Amino acid sequence: MTNKIEDLTRHQVRYLCFRLQTEADGGNPAAKESEGIMGLVNQIKDHFEDQDDFGGWRNFAKTWDVDRKSFLVAVKRISSIHSEWNHVLKKQTHDLPAAPKKLLTNELAETVQKKKQSLRRSKQDNDDI
Repeated sequence: MTNKIEDLTRHQVRYLCFRLQTEADGGNPAAKESEGIMGLVNQIKDHFEDQDDFGGWRNFAKTWDVDRKSFLVAVKRISSIHSEWNHVLKKQTHDLPAAPKKLLTNELAETVQKKKQSLRRSKQDNDDI
């Protein structure tokens, strides 16, 4: 188990921050546990709350985030996490080519119309006799 916040990865730090955000939004409390990284939740909370760029737990990943290089430093975000994700998706995906449009035909309707014409002809032929 990691027992120092300095040993946490960025992913682990962000996980703890998201847990604290959930608690701030009225969700499950980010309670300290005896095992795993949740044992460091109170240290992470105190550490980030003392920083100048900390914008409150409810604004984590919205107005501030964990630095990409120094995982224990709060930095202001330039764009929201959703905008960033959309940018990543746009960069990684490509537009699908449009499929050629095929006009739909109702084959049943065509068959019915042909039979009607056939019946009309036969009726006209019978009337002519």
